[in-house]
This record gives sequence, structure tokens and C-alpha cells, in this order.
Amino acid sequence: MTFRSLLPMMLVATSLSAQGAGKGAPYSWLQLQGGALIQSNAPCVEDGTLVAFSTGQWLGSTWGWELGALTGTLRATDHTWKARETDLNVSALLSPFGPMGAWRPFLRGSLGLTHLEPPLSLSPSTAQRINLMVGVGTQLTFGARGFASAELRFVSVQTREYRTEIQALVGVGFRWGQTQPAQATLPAVVQMAAPTRPAATLAPAPPPAPVAVSAITVPVPIPPPGPLAAAAPAVAPKAAQTASSAPLTEAVLHFANDGAQPGKEAWSLLVQVAQGLQRAPEGTTLRISGHTSSTGARTYNLSLSRRRAEAVRELLLKAGVPESRIRVDWFGPDQPCADNATRLGQAKNRRAEVEVGPQAGKAPKLKVEGPLVQGSIARKPRSPLGKNP
Repeated sequence: MTFRSLLPMMLVATSLSAQGAGKGAPYSWLQLQGGALIQSNAPCVEDGTLVAFSTGQWLGSTWGWELGALTGTLRATDHTWKARETDLNVSALLSPFGPMGAWRPFLRGSLGLTHLEPPLSLSPSTAQRINLMVGVGTQLTFGARGFASAELRFVSVQTREYRTEIQALVGVGFRWGQTQPAQATLPAVVQMAAPTRPAATLAPAPPPAPVAVSAITVPVPIPPPGPLAAAAPAVAPKAAQTASSAPLTEAVLHFANDGAQPGKEAWSLLVQVAQGLQRAPEGTTLRISGHTSSTGARTYNLSLSRRRAEAVRELLLKAGVPESRIRVDWFGPDQPCADNATRLGQAKNRRAEVEVGPQAGKAPKLKVEGPLVQGSIARKPRSPLGKNP
């Protein structure tokens, strides 16, 4: 693998990462990796081992960066010498599919500096050389802060002859910055959900009207009020029982024609979903599915349904739902809920559904549905490419 063969791959990774900027929840990390250092075009050098340390950040759901240092020891096949190689690299990371549950596959493009000890430096002293790297790998998040990684990298070191090597690494790391967004509005909703009964409701009833006997008004004696203190404890258990049996909320949100953002009523509905998830059994997840009508090209509709599902996911993250409890799927026009032959049916099919996962068991569920977005039924002029879902 030469510099000329690596350069197109770097350009593709850079252009794709620019297209994916600005989506998803960012987080940063530190990680330690180890693995094998395999020589692909140096038959006189044995394969070695390496250790790497890196820090980086996902700037969204699609692209990120990483700064890493790597060191390994190589020796001749006849064991007449051994030397150390140290790399320092700055990498651009591209996750073309975004997070897929706990998994995040990615591509890597990197430019760096390699420090070589003799005789690897092909000179009597140490030397620094430019290196170029591409790679493919994945991260797997677990727990509140941990993640694991696996990666395969292809590196070209520019000595007098291009020396290429393959680095196979596995690692573990610590991540931060992916905490729940500020729940400024959610506590207010919770406070409104269970208002306390004011003390004024326990006041005794007003005295009855006086009764006239032989044209003389004689007030009827008022019996003493019953013990109110005994009734108060009965109110609290009843309220607690109502709160514990409140249903978990699911939602259906509608979109404008060719639109990827739900209507303005979506926030209040998704806050109800987030509030309901707090009452669900531990580990209960939410499944978001994006859909479109059958109008337009199927490949475009699949992409549009994914963007709709990810837009709902972003709102749920802002409402305080942890990312680990959200699953995103998209189906394009393949799962209609209404007849696509009518405008009304097409408008109903332009939707995203939020459903409570099976971990909730037999807990009661309540489905809320937003109105059709203004203008979603109106016909738009057809695009020459047929992109009018």
C-alpha cells in the first residue's frame, strides 16, 4: 500500500465526514489499546506487538477526531537487531451509519509522525518520518461510562522506500460528556402531575337554612362535624396507588411532506413519554421507528425515514432519556398504517412511532398522537427525481 493508494481513501473519508457534521449527542474518551504490528512488505522484519493510548471526541453522530500515541518493538528475522517505532497521529473519524444501539462502527483517516530507531530509520541515528494511515473499527459502549474497541489500521511510513504495516488493536476506555441533558421542563411536569389537595376542601359544610314553625324562624341545630383526621390518611394511599398504576406513554408524531422535523407539539408529547419511562421497570427501552408514504423513490424514502427517527431521538435525549435506552429503526414506505392511494392516508403514513420495549411487561400503556402537520395533506409539485414522499 503506497501513498498514492492511501490518498483517495483519505479524501473520501474527509468529504463524507463533512456531510455528516452536526447530528447526535457528542462525547469524549480516553482509551488504552494493545495488539499486533504486522509488516506487509518487509520480509526481513518480524511482526511485533504494540501498545497505544489515545483521546478523542465524537462531535455528533457521524464524525469526530482522535489524537493518539503508539509504540511497538520490531526485530530482524535473524534476531541480529531490534528497534522501537513510535507513532503520533491526528485522525478524522467517520461513522457513516451513526450509533447503532450500543455499537458505533467507524472509518479512520490519519496523518502523523513516526519516530524510528536505527536500523529501522535506515541511517546510523534516529529519524522522524511522515506516516499516513487509514482504518476501520467499532466502539461498543457499556455501563454508564465504559466502552470497548476493535480496529484494523493500514499504515504507510515514508522512508527511502515506503514501508507498510498492518496494526490490529483491541482496547478499553472511559467516556464522558454523554450525560442526560438538563431536565429543566421535566420536573415542572412531574410537579403538576400529582397536585396535593388543598386544606380548604376539608372545611365543614355551611349550616342549613332555618326552618319556619308557626311563623317563627327556628334554626335547626348543626351536628358536630365528624373526625376529619381519620379521612386524611386514606387520601394519600389512594393518590399513591393512582400514580403507581399510571400507564406508560407511547407516541405517534407526524411530519410535513418531505420533512424530517416533527410538528411543534412533538416536545410536549415526548416529555410525557420520558416521564412515563421513569415509572417503567429498570432497563426498559424505547423503540423509535421512522416511516414515509409510498410516493417517491424507495431509497430516498428509506433515508428520509431514518432522518425522521433520528430527529425524534434528539428530542428524547433533550427530554432526559439516556441514549442507552433508545433504539432507532427506519422502514421507509414498507410499513404503512393507512392507504397510500389517498392524500389523507399518505399524510398518516408520514410518521415516527415511539413504543415502550418488552421489558415493561404487562404495564398499562397509553398512546398519544400528534395532529397532522399543517400542509402535510396538500399536494406538492412533483420533483424530476420523484423525491416527494
